[in-house]
Amino acid sequence: MLADVRSPEQRATWSDLRSTRFAPPGAASGDSARRATYVAALQQAEELFDAASSVGVASAPLPLFYGLSQVGRAIAAAASALSGEDWQLSGHGIKAQQLDGRLIEIRLLPSRMTAGRHSCVCPAC
Repeated sequence: MLADVRSPEQRATWSDLRSTRFAPPGAASGDSARRATYVAALQQAEELFDAASSVGVASAPLPLFYGLSQVGRAIAAAASALSGEDWQLSGHGIKAQQLDGRLIEIRLLPSRMTAGRHSCVCPAC
C-alpha cells in the first residue's frame, strides 16, 4: 500500500464514509442489491481517489472522474427518492462544454438527455 498522502480532514472523512459500509444509509440499508452496490462503489471511489493522488497531473483526471462516478453510484444506491430500477445507473451522464477554454472555465453538467449516473444523482441529493 502506498503512503497515505491525505490531509487529516480527508482521512477523517474517508473514515466516516468507510464506517457507513457496515450500516448503509437510506434505501441501501434494506435492500441487498443496493447495499452491495453502495459498499462496492464507496470502496472503489476511495481507491480511485487514492490512485489519483499518486499519479501526475496529466493522468489524475481519469481516476478522479471514475472516483466521482462511483460516489454517484453510492449516492443513487442510498437515495430513497430513486425507486424501482432508477438507482441502477448506466453510462456517464456528464457533458462538458467549451473544452477549448482555460481549465478553470470548463463546466461539467449533468446531461438531461441520458439516464446516466449524474442526471439521476443530482435530483437525489
